[in-house]
Amino acid sequence: MGIPPKKKNGLLLFDWLSFKNKHVEYNQIQNQIESLLLYPYELFTQKDMYPIILHIHDMLRWALLILFIIVIVKSFAGWFGRKAWSKSDSIFGIVLTAAYDLQFLIGIVLYAFLSPLVKAAFSDFGAAMKTSSLRFIAVEHIFIMFLALIVVHIGKAKSKKAKEAVRKHKLMAIYSTIALVLVLAGIPWERLFV
Repeated sequence: MGIPPKKKNGLLLFDWLSFKNKHVEYNQIQNQIESLLLYPYELFTQKDMYPIILHIHDMLRWALLILFIIVIVKSFAGWFGRKAWSKSDSIFGIVLTAAYDLQFLIGIVLYAFLSPLVKAAFSDFGAAMKTSSLRFIAVEHIFIMFLALIVVHIGKAKSKKAKEAVRKHKLMAIYSTIALVLVLAGIPWERLFV
């Protein structure tokens, strides 16, 4: 792709005005590309990003609930069945912890930067505390999920340090169950099908 040449007296000449206009357009495009590369977050506005990130947060919730159920079932089966601690038990514990960390990180991004509900709640905090749905999102949800995060990490660390396989299963079963109960209490169920 180049500047189309013009013929005059058998010689090829460039149309400098056309070249200058194309050069300006090229510079504008190049500047836009460079600005997107340097500032990729400007590609989407916060208004555009909120539903996308919220959808990811919602979908990851279901994956986490399935992981919790798998880890809890395996842990109780290992505890009461006096089974050996297997590599899959370790892997599921690591995956559960990592997935919960990712979910919490996405939640923090929503909470701190994107959520219009949190912004509304903090714009008039007194009124938000009187409205149960705003209070739940602004205070209770994040607090309960933070407690669950702590419980998941404590359970993973304690089960990793335990020497006996049955104790590992017992600790993972107890802490994962507590964390799941907290997560279920912290999910905004009324917004689930909205």
